[in-house]
Amino acid sequence: DPNGDIVLVNNDVDGKGKVSIRKLREDLIGAIQETLAHTIFVTGKEDGNIVKGKIGNTTSTFYPDADVESTSVDGFARFVGDAVWATARGHAGSGAGDSGTDRTAPALEAGSGSGNWDIIERLFTLFDTSAITDTDTIDSATYSLRITAKTDNATFNQGLTPTKMVTASNTALAAGDYGSSVNGAAISDAVDLGSISTAVYNDFILNATGLAAIQVAGITKFGAMLSGDQSNTEPTWSGSARSDVTVVLAETAGATSYPKLVVVHSAPTGISPSASLSPSSS
Repeated sequence: DPNGDIVLVNNDVDGKGKVSIRKLREDLIGAIQETLAHTIFVTGKEDGNIVKGKIGNTTSTFYPDADVESTSVDGFARFVGDAVWATARGHAGSGAGDSGTDRTAPALEAGSGSGNWDIIERLFTLFDTSAITDTDTIDSATYSLRITAKTDNATFNQGLTPTKMVTASNTALAAGDYGSSVNGAAISDAVDLGSISTAVYNDFILNATGLAAIQVAGITKFGAMLSGDQSNTEPTWSGSARSDVTVVLAETAGATSYPKLVVVHSAPTGISPSASLSPSSS
């Protein structure tokens, strides 16, 4: 809200000194309505009558913790240097962060030296999904990111690929998480950066790999890479060119913008589903 009285400033949104300023206002009722409307939109409903004795599904919504984290985290890990593709992509990691309100991650930037790459950055969003009963079946799930800006370099021809990630900690990110997640499997189809919306949530329906990765007894670790990074396909090099998206993180104000995981799950036949009242689900 341009007239809002909550001002969030990130002085290093891209790791190169770019400043991000967001103005918001507090509207508790509006926030609840917006959150519920989005959850209903991504889960949908059956177009049918109520059937006596039929067991329904439970829909749970999860977000990463804001700083200071207690069970989960979001942020980035990155390579920064000047190296050929294989070295840059397979690097152990140069740095990480988990306290900014937003971040230009994932990102990819070519170096000035022919064929070299200066930056590869990966997004991490962890969710405490332990509120899901461990005997439940995961029926479907949607991973959502609110993106405020993007750089779509035509030479690179990149997409955004939601991905399984690996971290050493559940509540903090470290440089080494970059290297640990280098071969993360895609949990949804890649979306071309040209088709990414910068006005609303971008929703990604999880594939079988993504559904199987949801941890009913712990922390689900998702994130995103640019498609060339995830598939290990080196883009056509163009000196100092860049592709990226800027993602709103949980440190911003209001859960209407947080990274979000909506899971539809059901109890085994003969067991009635129950709704969790934990702070991380609704």
